[in-house]
Amino acid sequence: MIKDFIEQFTIKQAGRLNLFLPICFALGIAVYFALPFEPVVWVGAGLVVMGILGMIFIKSNVRLFFLALIF
Repeated sequence: MIKDFIEQFTIKQAGRLNLFLPICFALGIAVYFALPFEPVVWVGAGLVVMGILGMIFIKSNVRLFFLALIF
């Protein structure tokens, strides 16, 4: 269900998806500053690795979710 929603959304927003990258970056900053503790380094590195692996191995429009995860 979520995969279908993401695919439909990316088809509708085909030429404007790069405009969402600053939003994802800002959301990442907001989540970081909202945490009550300093996260350990391996958590951030693990998220980046998961995002990169997801972009490599998944060949559909869901790859944009993993790009957002990296940002």
